[in-house]
Amino acid sequence: MNVSNFILTVVASLSIGIIIGYLLRDIFSGLKKFYRHRIQKPTYFEERMKKAQPSNKKNEYK
Repeated sequence: MNVSNFILTVVASLSIGIIIGYLLRDIFSGLKKFYRHRIQKPTYFEERMKKAQPSNKKNEYK
């Protein structure tokens, strides 16, 4: 193998690796975002709903 073929192989391997790396990063970040927004149960809505509901203890007469 001569030097020019070796350099061509290295350049091709690096460029393909970089492209695949960026694609995988985008795919994983998209899956993570989908999981957080669609599958994982958001807890801040529950906390807001608990704060928004008045408690019945304040209005009860003893």
